[in-house]
Amino acid sequence: MRSTPALLLAFTVGCGQPPSPTPAPLPEAPKTTSYLRDVQPLVERSCRSCHTEGGVAPLALDTPEQVTALGPALWNAIEKGRMPPFFAATSCNSYLDDPRLTEPEKALFKAWVDEGAPLGDPADSRHAPTTPLPVVRHDLDLSIGGAFDVRKMNDTDNYQCFVMNPGNTADLMVKGYEVTPGNLAVVHHVLAYVVTPDQVGQLEALDAQDLRQGYACQSGGVGISGAVRNQIAGWVPGQYPSRMPADTALVLPANSRLVVQIHYNLNALADPKVSPFDETKLALETAPMGSLRRGQILPMLKPNLNIAAGDTASVQTLEVPLPAAFRNATVYRAMAHAHQLATQVTLEVVKADGSTACLLDNPKWDFNWQRDYTLKTPVTLVQGDRLRITCVYDNGPLNQPLVGGTQQAPRAVAWGESSFDEMCMTYLTFAQ
Repeated sequence: MRSTPALLLAFTVGCGQPPSPTPAPLPEAPKTTSYLRDVQPLVERSCRSCHTEGGVAPLALDTPEQVTALGPALWNAIEKGRMPPFFAATSCNSYLDDPRLTEPEKALFKAWVDEGAPLGDPADSRHAPTTPLPVVRHDLDLSIGGAFDVRKMNDTDNYQCFVMNPGNTADLMVKGYEVTPGNLAVVHHVLAYVVTPDQVGQLEALDAQDLRQGYACQSGGVGISGAVRNQIAGWVPGQYPSRMPADTALVLPANSRLVVQIHYNLNALADPKVSPFDETKLALETAPMGSLRRGQILPMLKPNLNIAAGDTASVQTLEVPLPAAFRNATVYRAMAHAHQLATQVTLEVVKADGSTACLLDNPKWDFNWQRDYTLKTPVTLVQGDRLRITCVYDNGPLNQPLVGGTQQAPRAVAWGESSFDEMCMTYLTFAQ
């Protein structure tokens, strides 16, 4: 028998059809987006003010290489509405300096990621003017007085009040402030209030009772009657340096003192790498008395909370007549405050005819990003108006905090100072 030529054998294997030659690789599909041309302006406008070396965000996006390496992760945060962290609903009101991407901009960002996050041609590079963080001039630099050991009260929380002496012998106006927490891992909030000269003796007596820096103020107040109505500064996670809006300023009377309440959340100390020491600082930008309109910051809150264990949509509402201090006042700014179970905080004005005007609606409450929102169009409150605050909480098993890496079981939750209790508050900045 004759042997079958090797070439013929190759043709007969495979149902008698000759094999197709290996196809030449197709040319790569052209990229229709570019980081340098399309995405860089968005990052510069909406991300860079926080995401820069030394900024408040933990991740720097200063170079094209840093952004292109993280394209899918960045899109995931944008798509889920976590970034940029500006959560006030536009259906409620309009606010200044809103960094969120429009729907067309989101579509452009997604297309860029889907195409492999191409860098693009440097010749096509485009930039956008960035919105810098507010800058506060440090006319007065104050401190809690050195490194403070936060381990006290209990295993999860510590409240300590510190006395600061601004040293002004004449009345001043405070145009802006900057709170710098000394230990971001444990500082939960910072609230600074004015103590008028007639109450300084009482404040010093409280301070002398504690051998350490400051004095314990677990109750949530500061132990000085009326001081919480004279707020001069505040900080919560996600807060930036703050300037008073328009031509307004807060008043710092001559020979007064500041009492600064700091809430330390000690849960982070379970990590041995976290320091137990804090030295929070406060800077004030001042102006001569009478050079600006007098502003004020006042809280609106629902103190009696009753959030049942397991309730995934507990709605807590309080409506009150307009306080006298707000009548004929122009509201410029609103800020919400709650803890870890909250999912939504809303503040509305209820008019005498029953209609409502929404000042702030935060429908995606995030405990780690609490900030103030400045109204594009300030709202004037009049006699007959009422204020209504509504807070919604998810106290179900899937929304419980972690302690030592273990998710806690649902329990009944009320108003309280601990991070594992809850609050329902808004702060209004206004002028008359």
